[in-house]
Amino acid sequence: MKYAFGSLVSLIVLCMAALAADDAWPGVRGNWRGFSAYTFDTGGHQARVIAPEKSAEGKPWVLLAGAEPGDVEEALVRDGYHVATVELPDPFGSPGAVEAWNAVYAVCAAEKGLAEKAVLGAYGHGGLIAHNWAVENRPHVAAVYALDPVFDFRSWPGVGEEVPEWPALKKAYDFDSLDRAKRYWKSPLDRIDRLIDGHIPLLFLCGTSHALAPFDENAGLYAQRYEPLGGAQLELRRKPDEGDWDPAVLVQAFLAAPPEAPAWDARKRDINDLSTWAITGFPGRGPVYFKEESVVLEHGYDLTGVTWKGPLERMNYEITVEAQRIDGEDFFCGLTFPYGEDPCSFIAGGWGGTVCGISCLDFADAYNNETARFRDFEKERWYRIRLRVTPKKIEAWIDDDKLVDVHTEGRKIDIRWEVEESVPLGIASWRTTAGLRNFYMRSLTPTEIAQATEGTDTP
Repeated sequence: MKYAFGSLVSLIVLCMAALAADDAWPGVRGNWRGFSAYTFDTGGHQARVIAPEKSAEGKPWVLLAGAEPGDVEEALVRDGYHVATVELPDPFGSPGAVEAWNAVYAVCAAEKGLAEKAVLGAYGHGGLIAHNWAVENRPHVAAVYALDPVFDFRSWPGVGEEVPEWPALKKAYDFDSLDRAKRYWKSPLDRIDRLIDGHIPLLFLCGTSHALAPFDENAGLYAQRYEPLGGAQLELRRKPDEGDWDPAVLVQAFLAAPPEAPAWDARKRDINDLSTWAITGFPGRGPVYFKEESVVLEHGYDLTGVTWKGPLERMNYEITVEAQRIDGEDFFCGLTFPYGEDPCSFIAGGWGGTVCGISCLDFADAYNNETARFRDFEKERWYRIRLRVTPKKIEAWIDDDKLVDVHTEGRKIDIRWEVEESVPLGIASWRTTAGLRNFYMRSLTPTEIAQATEGTDTP
């Protein structure tokens, strides 16, 4: 009896532990392929969490969109992953959908103790919400796997009155016109660099039954842009006509050994490569030196800068650089660039610290032409500056604000004489200590060039 009683106690303890595990999740318990599945409400949306028999070390989990859990997710559950899904207000990756994912993330990670970094799974249109959520939650993303992901709602479902989903898409994004949808510039394809900066491994499996939109407009275009932006953690596979193709096995292998972020490489991502950059020969320049992963331009009398010495695009290209004002009260990023054979400059924070615009148009500098914009800048804060050059116009953004969209046909394009040493491509500061990092330049796609040629506003 002594031993029988001990066995009975052990059985009771095990049962209580199992019940405690069940009670850890809210809602109604059900069954999914032999595993416990819990359905509950969060943020006004119905969520479901599938639990493994035993969590793997670190309690990894998947936040899934675009399809019901399938063979891939079953394999992961058997490996000790939890899998979470939530009913979204729309399939378009809208701000409302991002909020729904925020709510289920809070339950899984903050309340129930699953891993702080979730693996994001996406099927088809799930690529929209997965990428949009990842952009806003980079510290909380371990990796992304996606089967035939959609990365632009203009590709799927499309926009316009002839598209059945257009009224729902229009409502989800609060678009008041078709033009606004066409000009939208926060799609995953426009924010690839954010995931690169977050060092997030990506796996795209294409050619599956989940394809909703052309490869070349989505995963193919994403991959085309990814490496030139400095990315090195994307694995793209297309289903072969013959041979082994098991998405579950591929996803398991990817998560077991995801591509690692490379050691910081100045040749690819930044401006510290002295084979392609040189200190600009301004008289009275301040010191220029490397600090961690940035270049510092010290206060000079008047200009301090660096000039590009590598291969150069002169038209139909885009430049992005991050810059900060460390000290001083004038421009911390005077980006001189080629417009065909003519030089031009974009000024950030000039004329006492607040003026932004193009110098020069028809001999008028940034303070005196129609591109002049006034904004405040915080010291020691990084600002992302993006410049796009096409034959018909010049566009420029700071962070998410589009400050310049000027048509250039028939205009005289030039620079102020003070920055001649920056030609053909250079960055300078005026009596200001500045930091620069994450410079890259890429050629525009045929679609982007066509949009500019047709006069369509660039996203």
